[in-house]
Parts: sequence; C-alpha cells; structure tokens
Amino acid sequence: MSAARVIAAVVSVAALAGCAVPSGGTAFDVNGSTISTRDVDRAATDCAKLVGSTPDKIRVQVATMYLQGLIAEQVATNTNVTVSDAEKSSVAKSQNLAPLMDGGACQAAVETWLNIAVVQQKLGAQKLVAEAKKLDVKVNPIFGPFKASNLSLPGGSGSLSTQGSSPVTLP
Repeated sequence: MSAARVIAAVVSVAALAGCAVPSGGTAFDVNGSTISTRDVDRAATDCAKLVGSTPDKIRVQVATMYLQGLIAEQVATNTNVTVSDAEKSSVAKSQNLAPLMDGGACQAAVETWLNIAVVQQKLGAQKLVAEAKKLDVKVNPIFGPFKASNLSLPGGSGSLSTQGSSPVTLP
C-alpha cells in the first residue's frame, strides 16, 4: 500500500473517530450516560399499545423523552439539584401519566422524562437550556438532529438518509 493510501486511511479513521454520533446500538450519549436504541424501540412498542398508536408514529417522541431525561439527569448533577421519587410522582399525577405507568418499558421512558419536568420546575426553562447546552450530547442519526434550543428531536425516520415527520403526542 502506498504512503498516500495509508495516510488517507488514517485520516478517514481519525475523522470517523471524531464524529459526535453514538454507535448503532446507542440512541443517545449525554456526557457518557447512554440509552440504547433497543430501549427506545421497546418503550415505543409498549407506549404505542397503551395509547392506541403504532411504534413508528411515536418512536421519536419516546426517544425525546429518554433524551430529555438523560439531559436533565446531567444538568441536575452539574447544578446540585436533587430529583426525588416523590417529586416525580407528583408530576406524573399532575400530568395524568398513570395510564403509561404499567411497569413496562413505557414506564421506564416516562420515569426518565420526569427528571426534566422536576429539574425545569427547580431551575426554570432558560437555565435548564443554558446548562444543557454545556453538555456533550450525541444523538444517533436515526433519530434526526438534536435541537438544543428546546432540547428536542424534531423528528427522525429511522433512516440515516431521510428525516421523518413529527410524532403524535402522548397523553
């Protein structure tokens, strides 16, 4: 192999190593804390049954719940904010989330999301977003781009080459 090809191969590998996207099995990585694509898919399937939808219609919304929950966990750690189970239960009750709390994969996504609801109550939306922008947030491209201004995933298609439409709203 010529020196030029070796250099090109090394540059290509280095470029790929520097990409800010998690591997295929990881949906999100927030400062080293991860959620797998398998967890997102299981929760989407479970939540879809509970709300009378299909997993493909709510997958991005479930993914957003997980991502926002991970972000909130890291912001809480960085700002010394505590999130208690009682606070999360209070939010779940006030948001009528009991139908999603069946002990399955959907509950895991909802419980993760409840972190952001509590942290936002304590810090306020602006401080939460400002603190979140300091985090190293990596999103698998199958979920579309991450929108840091409102901590959301506008929509993904499950494809690396196309972006899907916005998901339906869970109750």
